[in-house]
Amino acid sequence: MTSQLVHIRKENGDQVSDGLRLFIQRDAATSRSCRAFWDSAPPVPGTLGTGLDVLAIALSSTLALPSAIDVISRWCASLGPAAPRVRIQVGEVSVTVEGRIDAQEIGRVAAVLATALPARSTDEIDQETA
Repeated sequence: MTSQLVHIRKENGDQVSDGLRLFIQRDAATSRSCRAFWDSAPPVPGTLGTGLDVLAIALSSTLALPSAIDVISRWCASLGPAAPRVRIQVGEVSVTVEGRIDAQEIGRVAAVLATALPARSTDEIDQETA
């Protein structure tokens, strides 16, 4: 299976702190199923782009999406009242997360974002559950 990319920015479009990348890498739930790195956002038409300005997460499996969302929400909550609202984007679909969210909301957010992921073949599903 090829990795699926999830892009993360502040709700206003600014770059999130490198602390989130480190938080994802060090978390036991995501350290094996997600790879966080800086990526370049698609340039606005008529511009050259802005460099490495968006945090990307490469998911090893679509099953890793809820764990990634949970870690992002825990990072936001750890920053306290001054935490930024964070936009999580897969393809053209995006959602905004603010602070800690419960398991039901994580499932809802994952379901919304999963609509942008390509359909998986039966072979891929079998490999993920083996």
